[in-house]
Amino acid sequence: MHIIHMIAQLRLGAGRHVVEIAKHQVFRLRYDVSVLLSEDAESNWKSDPCMIRELVSAGVPVDVAGDFFHRNLDSLLRASSQVRDKAGVRWERSVIHAHTAMAAAVAARAGARSVVATCHGFAPSRAREFDLQDSLAFQLCRAVITPSEFWAKQLRTRLGVRHPLVIPVGLDLEKYPPPRHRSHSDRLPFRIVVLCELTHRKGVDLLIGAMPSVLEKHPRAELHIIGEGDASMQLRQQACVIDPAGSKIRFHGYVQNPYPFLQDCDLFVLPSRSDNQPLALMEAMLAGLPIVAAQVGGIPEMVLGAGCGVLVEPESASRLAKAIIELLEEGRDTREILGGRGREYAIAHYGIEQIAVDLQNTYRQAAGAGDYYTSYWPDEKVVVRHQPATRVDIARVRAVHDQTANSE
Repeated sequence: MHIIHMIAQLRLGAGRHVVEIAKHQVFRLRYDVSVLLSEDAESNWKSDPCMIRELVSAGVPVDVAGDFFHRNLDSLLRASSQVRDKAGVRWERSVIHAHTAMAAAVAARAGARSVVATCHGFAPSRAREFDLQDSLAFQLCRAVITPSEFWAKQLRTRLGVRHPLVIPVGLDLEKYPPPRHRSHSDRLPFRIVVLCELTHRKGVDLLIGAMPSVLEKHPRAELHIIGEGDASMQLRQQACVIDPAGSKIRFHGYVQNPYPFLQDCDLFVLPSRSDNQPLALMEAMLAGLPIVAAQVGGIPEMVLGAGCGVLVEPESASRLAKAIIELLEEGRDTREILGGRGREYAIAHYGIEQIAVDLQNTYRQAAGAGDYYTSYWPDEKVVVRHQPATRVDIARVRAVHDQTANSE
């Protein structure tokens, strides 16, 4: 079987997922695998060169096929032509695994008969017309996957996808050895850590805003922020007001392999405003850290499923501070119990082997599905196969779209 992963940019959690699953499919399942990227866009949306090198070193070809990141029709049409040229194989024995809706649309327009899509999430505040565009794109797929039950519900109710599949993101657990036993001398600071892209969506400003209350109760605490993003400068300025010396709130920038650092911390906090199944939270669980996180997206499924921490309402620095202080005061033994639960849950649910089996079954069903129907594109008719179970209820999507428009 030939698998072509199409992802706009190889970066962050979705990019890491593609790297992990592509390598496993090559080494363990002996698939012929390649990766197609969109042209790099703005500076904050560039592919991670380290991920590209990792794939190439593993024997997975990586190529660029036009611009299927932006929703410009001319760009998408050009990208579909390039995808058709670069695929270099007969579509009958290929499965396209698209990691965005526009990638799925481009693949179908290029002539791919077996298209499977993963929705890794999207900003809740995005333009309404994107919902309808994504709905139509997912209609061209034989299966639509998402990592959390929360986002599966979003796909059903907001985009009209009737039967989305829930398949979590997987990790190679061999890369995540048991956490080191950190010395717990009273002279050591209590290390709070957050690992994420520094954007408004991740809510790091709320965590920084919680630190004055935390430091008032526990002056030896430190906040360590790992990541970069378009909010980096604003967050650094906010932190400087609270901690001019930079000794209590520390920025580490992008860290290629953050797991060893996580093992030296005491508490992981993720105050997201929107999320699906954050890879950083999975890594924190594997590092044996207790969790404080916002009750959004797929995060509650992870934290409550594992029983590894505390959930707080989003958009509240005061509730974050209260939860952090309470875990500090619960004591080391309680935190270690929570962290141990998180690691056990992550090992049981997020291993790449089981995720690869679930995807393999999905690919086989997609490649064997029948039921032709005709889809029209500008100036060209393209016939694609389609699995009835994944058809989109377009009437429902349009009704939701119209209702939203009328309520404004």
